[in-house]
Amino acid sequence: MNRLEYWTHPLALRHRWTIATSVEQGGRTHSENVFLRLHLGDGPCGQGEAPPLMRYGQNTEDIVTWLRRLPLRELDGKDPSGTLARLPALMPPCSSALCALDTALHDLAATRAGKPLYSSLDLPAPRPQPTSFSIGITDPAALPAKLGEAREYSILKVKLGGPHDRQTLEEIRRTLPRSLLRVDANEAWKNAREALAHIGWLADLGGVEFVEQPMPRHVAPEQWRRLFARSPLPLYADESIQTPGDISTCAAVFHGINVKLSKCGGIQPALALIRAARSHGLKIMLGCMIESSLLSTAAFHLSSLADHLDLDGPLLISNDPYRGLACRAGVLSLADPASPGLGVRHEGG
Repeated sequence: MNRLEYWTHPLALRHRWTIATSVEQGGRTHSENVFLRLHLGDGPCGQGEAPPLMRYGQNTEDIVTWLRRLPLRELDGKDPSGTLARLPALMPPCSSALCALDTALHDLAATRAGKPLYSSLDLPAPRPQPTSFSIGITDPAALPAKLGEAREYSILKVKLGGPHDRQTLEEIRRTLPRSLLRVDANEAWKNAREALAHIGWLADLGGVEFVEQPMPRHVAPEQWRRLFARSPLPLYADESIQTPGDISTCAAVFHGINVKLSKCGGIQPALALIRAARSHGLKIMLGCMIESSLLSTAAFHLSSLADHLDLDGPLLISNDPYRGLACRAGVLSLADPASPGLGVRHEGG
């Protein structure tokens, strides 16, 4: 008999987490993620995770409602691709909930085959790779503690869109002068003129690899074209990219994209998105939301397809209930690369 277990679990952030879209609300202290175990007949289960995606109108309640309505009789653990292809006709859109189900189906299929997920997808074994470590928008008084934690990471992802952006970056550059910086504005700059002013300053600061999502997704196309033509730094899309249907638009005004499993709907949609992006010459960064090691480990199985990793979700929380990744000196690797499926273990928390 097919059976689905799901529950919510608040992931506690080590520091208050603030990005450009949450400055007015004061950021947040936790993320109420949904976890699931999928049983299809006898034998092992598949595991998945769904973070709430407020930017896309998907809160924890929406995710739970979607899972509650899932037609379990339609799920086939031997055919994840076929099962997932049928679901859009049966269920309303909810990419994060779909991600949890997609991940569980792939975990289950790989576990039954006795293969790690990467092997079941015919991908190379992931090699150890550095991840960026994120520093949210912060008050200057809280910055030293965050920089103390960031010392072991060679790549820092700095969130901008707050009142102390330049002071923050100058302090990071002074304290950690050898760090490579990636900047994420989370749609903070409202037009090309404003974005170019900030990006010009970042280029002069030095050590900035690229800028992620400088303007809102729905800014007029001519603003994006102007920014792309004049930006002294490469531009990466995040909020502007969710499905392969967004690729042609993004390819005209970005140099790369941020692929997140929960944003696009899981492993299968992520693979389709990566293939489409590569066909247009775009670089790939594998990213994450505030999430546990369960979902970030699933993403890491795809890391051979990426140019950059931003899988620091588990590093930003204090009560990770799973173990699947090892992180040493800012370099990620699978904790057990030979383990079948995702290779994650529940540790409570």
